[in-house]
Amino acid sequence: MKLHNKLILIMLALFLSLAVLAQKKNYFQIDLTITRSIQQITWPWFLTLMEFVSAIGYLPYIAIIIGAITIALYVTKQKWAAIVSSISAVSITVIGILVKLLVERPRPEEDLVIVVRRLNEYSFPSGHVLLYTVYGGFLFYLTYTKMKSTFVRNCLLFVELFFVITIAPSRIYLGAHWASDTLGAYILGGLWLILTIYCYEWGIKKYETKSSD
Repeated sequence: MKLHNKLILIMLALFLSLAVLAQKKNYFQIDLTITRSIQQITWPWFLTLMEFVSAIGYLPYIAIIIGAITIALYVTKQKWAAIVSSISAVSITVIGILVKLLVERPRPEEDLVIVVRRLNEYSFPSGHVLLYTVYGGFLFYLTYTKMKSTFVRNCLLFVELFFVITIAPSRIYLGAHWASDTLGAYILGGLWLILTIYCYEWGIKKYETKSSD
């Protein structure tokens, strides 16, 4: 079995195991410890940053961002990338919703941690982390592989990686998710990102083969 196939199986097994545990327990002790530790940070700029990182993941902002990037990719003759990235973003959102309905894990409660914004839907996995990991991760892949090494490329790579990394602490800090919710989302999102890249590379090779015929 190839290494990447083993990695996919390992990630799938880890996610399924965590999902089963999350279905049985509303939160783990380490979740509570992590959230309370992060929420001890009281710098005003940190709260603003965490709110901003999460805010762009809500409608209509995320739809506008994805729409603008899709158009930009299409205009710059990255049509297959535009199609794959859009489909991947929508599909992982739907998958995240379905998993939440299956696991039915409640959100963090105000009597346990600080909840900045009360949300009614289920908690596991984090939809924000899923989307940022898949969409932001794919944009990082495109930027890294398709652009020449320039200052602009490095800035884009930093921004893309920044949002993928900071979205988890943002959701935890705001009391929207437990750390295990975000961990599950990173695992599932990483798995979907791998499949997205495979799909993209398959399409590019097929397109290039037809073009050379």
